[in-house]
Amino acid sequence: MENPERPEEPVHTASHGASPHGRRRPAGTPARGMGRAAWRGVVWAFRFLWMTYQLALGMVLILLFWLFLQAWHYFHIGDIRALRHTPPATTAFIEAARAENPTRDIRHTWIPLDSIPRTLRRLVLVAEDAKFYTHQGFDLEQIEYALVANHQAGKPLRGASTITQQTVKNLYLGGEKEISRKVREAVLALLLEQTLSKDRILEIYLNIAQFGPGVFGVREGARHHFGRDVRELTQDQMLSLIALLPSPVRWNPARPTGAYLSHKNRVARNFGLLRTLAPADSLQRDDTALDSLGTLLSEEAWRKLRSGPVGAPQLPEGGRAAGHAEAEGAAREEYNPQADHGPETGAGEGALPE
Repeated sequence: MENPERPEEPVHTASHGASPHGRRRPAGTPARGMGRAAWRGVVWAFRFLWMTYQLALGMVLILLFWLFLQAWHYFHIGDIRALRHTPPATTAFIEAARAENPTRDIRHTWIPLDSIPRTLRRLVLVAEDAKFYTHQGFDLEQIEYALVANHQAGKPLRGASTITQQTVKNLYLGGEKEISRKVREAVLALLLEQTLSKDRILEIYLNIAQFGPGVFGVREGARHHFGRDVRELTQDQMLSLIALLPSPVRWNPARPTGAYLSHKNRVARNFGLLRTLAPADSLQRDDTALDSLGTLLSEEAWRKLRSGPVGAPQLPEGGRAAGHAEAEGAAREEYNPQADHGPETGAGEGALPE
């Protein structure tokens, strides 16, 4: 019997969708050449994104470094750090005085804090910032009082700058009036408080504060107005010198105005109050007594503010805080601002006691 003829096997040829060996690719699977191209595209895209990310990161870091340098310069960070050991070579107010009158002789010399009489240091704290040793650069209560008092008066009558803020203004800001200056002043005051000790801030302030046209620092102020070194000033001369601080260009102890004498008497009265809070033989620290004095004066100021309109931007002269009327009376009797009994060392009867 003849075997049936076997049908011819079909010849498989490579075609789209089939492998060269005749096995068909699963649906949706790209050919080998197409897979490699797609993978190269993915790698290229990843490299592009990575390079873009690195470039953007580098630009951000450069921008941050530039901003840091601007802040370092704008907020005088390097200068403030240097103040820990080095006196400032100049100040904004000194440079302004030079620009205003290039022919004027600028008088400015430095004296260490421990060479400045203790009475004079206490007087400046009583006159300018009784809570200096207990606040962190800002007297928030005085700021609140100034806002309320100025609003009640309908015009700006008083400020609330601390010695730290005044030091910042004298050093770096000058007479700028823009609102941005207050922001800059606040940042600089915080930096000053964080970088320097309280004694160092006070030392700088006493050496750069203005005491007359072209006259800066207590040493030159004493020489200019009284012809003697600050360590040789009489008690009344110390008071007269410190009383100049609110208006050192317009006021002059040799030609006292009513406003100057009023301020001088106010400082004398408040200094007498301090001496009742911290007598010479007391073990109480000056900063504690000064803080108590600041609280007392603040209470008087608020009481006067509540009693009627604000007429002047000063602390009250005649108000009596509860429990302190007796001390105030003693202070008025103890201290006579017209008394002149020789220098602080070896002062005679009637001198301001340590």
